Parts: sequence; C-alpha cells; structure tokens
Amino acid sequence: PENSINKYDPFLVTEFNRGIEIHLPGQQPTSKANMELFQTQDDATNFDLGFTYKNIDGLPWALHVMQSIKYPTENSDFSSAYVHFRSWAESGGVTYTDWYLQNN
Repeated sequence: PENSINKYDPFLVTEFNRGIEIHLPGQQPTSKANMELFQTQDDATNFDLGFTYKNIDGLPWALHVMQSIKYPTENSDFSSAYVHFRSWAESGGVTYTDWYLQNN
C-alpha cells in the first residue's frame, strides 16, 4: 500500500451537524457535506482549481503537523503564536516550511 500523506483525510464534523465538515486543505468533502456552505463567510473553495478548505488568503481550516506543537492560548490568532505560519500558508507551503518550530 502507498503511504502518502495526501491519501490521509481525517476530518471534523462540527456543531453536531453532519453536513458541516472541516477537512485538510485540498481534500474533497464527503457526500454528506452540505455543499451550500462552500464559498460562504470566509471560505474560498474552488473545486475546479482543487482549492478547498482554505480562506481567500490560503489559510487552511485544518492542519496536520508531523510533530507535537504548542497550542496557542484560547481565542488567540494562530499566526500570532507562529510568526511564519501566515507566510507559509499564503505561499502554498513553499516558504517557511519549518514555521512550526518558531513559536512565540
């Protein structure tokens, strides 16, 4: 079997509503997702481009980090806790690939 992180698709269901799914960026929703929620509020999903579960700036709705990281304090902006996170996300993961090592 192929061991590829791209084939790994954990996701959350939120607010006790099966139709609200939060996947890793680039993943597809299940058949039970409420498709009317895409491109509302901060969501910038574009299925034709494979741009899913991100906002217009490219910030993901969910993360998969391959090691333990410190969580920011409750209600804190994640990019304030990890100063290079926003640059990493907006670059599509090209720059600051070690963003998670530089915690405030």
